[in-house]
Amino acid sequence: MFFKGCPLRCKWCQNPETHSPKRQMFFSPGVCIRCDACVTICKQGAITLRNGKIETDFSKCINCGRCADVCMSNARKICGEEYSIDRVLDVILRDKIFYHCSGSGVTLSGGEVTLFADFATDLFLYDIKHIDDEKHRAFTGQGIETINDNLLKLRRKDKKVIIRIPLIPGFNDDIQTVKKIGRLALKNSIKKCMY
Repeated sequence: MFFKGCPLRCKWCQNPETHSPKRQMFFSPGVCIRCDACVTICKQGAITLRNGKIETDFSKCINCGRCADVCMSNARKICGEEYSIDRVLDVILRDKIFYHCSGSGVTLSGGEVTLFADFATDLFLYDIKHIDDEKHRAFTGQGIETINDNLLKLRRKDKKVIIRIPLIPGFNDDIQTVKKIGRLALKNSIKKCMY
């Protein structure tokens, strides 16, 4: 399961679609074949054709998805859908035989998964990007206080945590930073870190 709603704005982010917790329309102009079907179907007037280019006014878009439904090249896609816990379980349990036979489980990723700590019970792979608040804020848009608080909450709930350190050249790949993150793990009785 891939969640939306991440408060960080990491400069190296590979999943910007997870920033907002809301359903969003994504448009890839390079994939668009300019068939104009989206322009015709959009009742909000959010999509227009100007000078041979499709333009989208996202302030008018209501994310209804009608334009994505008629897009032949998949240049338009809706990202995000709200699920109830029952629906999540229904989707997950479709692969129950796989989990049983492989001994694996479900991965919850993207967004801010710690918001669902009670739902996710087995193991957290918890990213720590940097230990220095100023540097963390400069590269992610947020300080480390919330990250440290969430880690502490997980440990208080006796959740199993493995610290992941995504090594970013020039940001956190020096030995001092890695050692400081290791000390944070030990302070929280976390026995394993991954790079």
